[in-house]
Amino acid sequence: MVENSSFDWAGYFDAVFGAVKAKFSKIYPIRDEGDIPPNVLELRDAVNNLPCPTKILELRVDTEKHEHLEDQTCQLVSYDLSKLGEQSTEYCGIIDAGDTRGFNDFLAKKHGLVPSKTLADSFYEDFRTTYFSDTDNPNIHFQFLCYNIRSKFERYVKDLLELILIGPLNCQMVEKFKKERIDYAALYALQKDPVLPMSKIIEKDRTFGAFVKLSGGEATGITIEDLQEQISDIQLIPQVPEAVKRVFRTAKELYIFGYFRYSFFTVSSHYAYLALESAIKNRYATWLENKAILRNTKGQQYEMTSPSWERIREFCLRNRKAGWNFSKVSVNGEPFPSSMPKLLDWLVNKEIIPKWERARYAAGVSLRDSLSHLESPSIFTPSGQTLRATAEMTNELYSNLHIQESKSES
Repeated sequence: MVENSSFDWAGYFDAVFGAVKAKFSKIYPIRDEGDIPPNVLELRDAVNNLPCPTKILELRVDTEKHEHLEDQTCQLVSYDLSKLGEQSTEYCGIIDAGDTRGFNDFLAKKHGLVPSKTLADSFYEDFRTTYFSDTDNPNIHFQFLCYNIRSKFERYVKDLLELILIGPLNCQMVEKFKKERIDYAALYALQKDPVLPMSKIIEKDRTFGAFVKLSGGEATGITIEDLQEQISDIQLIPQVPEAVKRVFRTAKELYIFGYFRYSFFTVSSHYAYLALESAIKNRYATWLENKAILRNTKGQQYEMTSPSWERIREFCLRNRKAGWNFSKVSVNGEPFPSSMPKLLDWLVNKEIIPKWERARYAAGVSLRDSLSHLESPSIFTPSGQTLRATAEMTNELYSNLHIQESKSES
């Protein structure tokens, strides 16, 4: 189909790459190269060599089915880094979301890649895949935008710049302009890690092997089935957002995989507390519903659709020079809870949690901080209690959604 083919995609991407270069220069105003890390200089050289060939495939999506998608038309964009400096833009038409054949044709006919049904199915399942590439052709990169980039130029520039600064494009672009570095592996005769067979990888961790259970008066080793049974009943209620559930599922899986690597029990606890943090922030987004009116101390107003705590904070950080201080902005007529302590106070003020329980949530947040900012590794013993406690607190946040609904109806 040729819908939207009249749009000036070539001019659009010419402006996009120009804006990316300008923003990069503001972030890294390089005056004395001696003060700048080599990787930043290499990235600067790569950015300065933009544009690169791009291809665009548009998708019609169901925003009611996939609530995180902001527009009914979204784009999948490819970048060919093998031809930096070449301006080439091709519009590849528009297809309905779920059109596996159209998706695979885009990969195969437009990029020479082997079409993958698995990739197509996973991509269409929930549209959470925002980036992918092909290992056989590392120069081709694909970015999916959950909104219509034709009407959201600045946001697309920001997202593309993030992909370059801290995302997968960073390494690929830096590699093309990489200067000679010290080879520490050669200098210190460092050896590669051995490539282990599957039988060795799935051996029971020696440290975990020291833990036993009592059965019939006898001590026996704890099996991986025992670990699964310990946490099988720990579940999140349907009202909990899928984003929170995904983090929590990872925490449960890490707990089970502690059977093979004892340190995974600690990582499991970390992810359980990360899930709690996600639950708290998403609870605020749930309260905001679909629209947020932001006001700053200058009286300026900004309307945000599909708001979230992070999006509000990021908007204020991007526009702080224009007077948007996220610690002083109001959202829907109320002060923005700009920190985790303020979010916990907000939960109490909205009667989402009782006042006495604030300390419990604060302790969970504190443990999340301690596990995120390590000076030396922490070691947690295997126990499903952390998963159980964080699941209970998460469920409590969302179990009283009917209270909010009844108050808004009245």
